[in-house]
Amino acid sequence: MTSPHSSPSASPRPLLGTSPRSLPGVVAVEAVVGQFLGRRTLVSGMVLTAVAAWAGSQLGRQGEGRLVTTGVLLATAGTVSSIAWTWVLSTRWTTMALLPVRSRDLARAVYLVGTLVMLIEVTAPAAAFMLTGLGASYTTVVVTACLGLGAAPLVILLWSATSSWHRVGAGATLVAVMVVVVRAGPAYGAATALVAAGLCLITGPEVGTDRPRQPRAGRLARSSLVLGELLRSAMTQVNSLVLLGTGTLLNLALQRHGSPWLPGCLLVVINTPLSSYFSRHPSTWLTVRVCPRTWLSYWRFGAQLAVFYAACATAVTLAPGWSPRTPANLAAALMAAVAAAGTAAAMEMYWPFTDWKSQREVLRHPRKYLPAVAALAAAGCGWLLSAI
Repeated sequence: MTSPHSSPSASPRPLLGTSPRSLPGVVAVEAVVGQFLGRRTLVSGMVLTAVAAWAGSQLGRQGEGRLVTTGVLLATAGTVSSIAWTWVLSTRWTTMALLPVRSRDLARAVYLVGTLVMLIEVTAPAAAFMLTGLGASYTTVVVTACLGLGAAPLVILLWSATSSWHRVGAGATLVAVMVVVVRAGPAYGAATALVAAGLCLITGPEVGTDRPRQPRAGRLARSSLVLGELLRSAMTQVNSLVLLGTGTLLNLALQRHGSPWLPGCLLVVINTPLSSYFSRHPSTWLTVRVCPRTWLSYWRFGAQLAVFYAACATAVTLAPGWSPRTPANLAAALMAAVAAAGTAAAMEMYWPFTDWKSQREVLRHPRKYLPAVAALAAAGCGWLLSAI
């Protein structure tokens, strides 16, 4: 009798009928897709695309390709950074790591799905704006889209790579891409970014963190909720800088088109990490709720937020330089800042969103547009009064 150990037929063989859905890479992609992609992401992308198309249709067809390229890079940095900081560097990544898949497969899935999210929320609106407002060719649109798609994995790697060498390499590559864009043109920059993104997908550098990040907080940070969030959270810092840069670019483009109104101030108030501070920090919200004179804490938060928004709105309004319409635009910007801060504070006081599994749900909730709507109404009233 032949022993089972010596029989060739006893060696395990893969099943021919195995479904592709059971492959580790597919399991990783499905798991990550469940975290990032949903109705809110699709609705957000559709709204942003419609707004970009409308804004582009109001402009004359003049070339501002460099400004749009810079705006796409800034928007990519802001969108993808939120993925890294609210999910990959959170405790949910530890839970996801328990899946029976390799960490490199999970990393590849994050790069792939993060790029897809960027395609929906950044590339589609940018393409709509370029086609309707700038009269750009399809080749220019594709090149700009490829530039953003190639930069997305690099931004994820920059913020969340487990190896410091990978983070340094990602940062150096992003700098190289920007230099190539400036020196040689967006087409060469897009090619460089796509090659780097392809290397990320092939090699799969691991992302995540094995140790919690404990940012230092000084006395100045502890004296103000808004200032403390700005000093402690890298995600909030990146988001604020991206909004500031995008608002400045928008005002510069509109001034070159001869527009008397500068709505860049409306972008800087869509700072969801700050506007949803208590929703993102349920422990702080609970502490404030049980303390006496709760309304005073929210009033202070709203006042601090209004000061920060007013400073950012003033900066983007003055960026194009002084003109006869600058006082009216400054008044509208200040009105927009106060309205947005008041709306955000009221929402956090009366309708906080604390039933979430990941902070990204808070950042992508439709309620994030309410402060911007209030700012638009206030700025519109300011512009209307100045025109009378």
